[in-house]
Amino acid sequence: MQTNNSLKKIRKHLIILLLVLMLWTEQSNPQSLTWLGTLGGSVSAAYDVSADGKVVVGTAAINDGTYGMRAFRWTDSTAIQNLDSLGVGNSYAYGLSEDGTVVVGDASISGFTRAFRWTDSTGLVGLETLDFAGSFSRGISADGSITVGYAQNALLQFRAFLWSNINNQFLETLGGNRSVALDISRDGDVIVGESLNSSGQTRAFLINTDTSLIMVELGTLGGNSSVATSAGLDGSVIVGYSTDSNEQTHAFRWNFSNGMQDLGTLGGDWSQAYDVTKTNVGDVVVGQSPDSSGQTRAFIWKLGTMQDLNEIYTGLLSNGSLLKQARAITPDGRYIVGSGNNAATGRSEAFLLDTEISTSVENSSLVNLPEEFTLLQNYPNPFNPSTTISWQSPVSSWQTLKVYDVLGNEVATLVDEYREAGSHSASFDANRLSSGVYFYKLQSGGFVETRKMVLLK
Repeated sequence: MQTNNSLKKIRKHLIILLLVLMLWTEQSNPQSLTWLGTLGGSVSAAYDVSADGKVVVGTAAINDGTYGMRAFRWTDSTAIQNLDSLGVGNSYAYGLSEDGTVVVGDASISGFTRAFRWTDSTGLVGLETLDFAGSFSRGISADGSITVGYAQNALLQFRAFLWSNINNQFLETLGGNRSVALDISRDGDVIVGESLNSSGQTRAFLINTDTSLIMVELGTLGGNSSVATSAGLDGSVIVGYSTDSNEQTHAFRWNFSNGMQDLGTLGGDWSQAYDVTKTNVGDVVVGQSPDSSGQTRAFIWKLGTMQDLNEIYTGLLSNGSLLKQARAITPDGRYIVGSGNNAATGRSEAFLLDTEISTSVENSSLVNLPEEFTLLQNYPNPFNPSTTISWQSPVSSWQTLKVYDVLGNEVATLVDEYREAGSHSASFDANRLSSGVYFYKLQSGGFVETRKMVLLK
């Protein structure tokens, strides 16, 4: 017993030392802005970023006299690299797996545009399995196994498609003759994009891959058109842009409970949202909007407010530099990529913004650090209709907390995000569920624990 206690104390001291070193590193490396450069030309734009912020993809101009654009992959160790095209022509990288190893996009070859998939071992490989004349990849699942986009069918009409190693198919429309898939949720279950309806109007849609691929219209902000650009963790939160009753385009955030929410503008007359954090709440959105003077600026929307990234991070910008468009944000909200004006080079360049705030060691609660993962019994239990689930984490890590019924069906995802070491809790509202036994499961790395709770109405 004494030996076990000594080992626990040593382990606790080692963890505290590690956290101190991590916090010291954060102090030494606070918020930062990195301009990613070009491939020799005068412009570049970033469209996606890996979960850890170490890999970015997009397109950049080359300097070969053709003014061509090439897909690029940037890493923090190799800088910007040309992924090459499938032949003579332009190429664009739009999607990236969360680990940064799989890239999707499109490239010109033999007079047609072809969707491609890139890995380090295969290079650029065209997705030829749908037998189409032109195709465009736009989104990729977190694990890199599923690609979505749009392609021409036998009638040369554009149709959204879903591609994987085991399933390749065209998707339907909302009644018109065009559909375009732009993103897929982190779990690969929900596809979003835009389609013409039977009246010829462009409408945002979602498709749940578990329900016979039925396309569902999301509506508008009061106008005649809408486009869904990004799905969140599981498709329960979707962002994009829509016309309002004045036919002005505004960024929106949609969820099952509240429908489509107008996110406003930075003072101008339009805005567009491109990405949302991949958590169960999806509460941070990025995009672009003009300010009151008409100058287009990158924005971040959180806590119900749209803010100009240039104002928040003005200390990182040299005189004359401007962040114009925010295209993607990491699942935890730390890293943002996009494009803007780099005053130092005089070029329009892709950027990587690290929003991490320096943490003070003096303000941390290291002495209260848990020694091991512990999932506590919910309280109250039995409950009606809500209860609180608490747990303790000895290390900072990605953590998930899910609820299941007695048949093993998932009924709720309460947490799916990066959490710091310490004590945490989450509320579970079972208003829509019937009385019975339910199970909640906490998972982090190799740790998994499940407990039972009873809903008694």
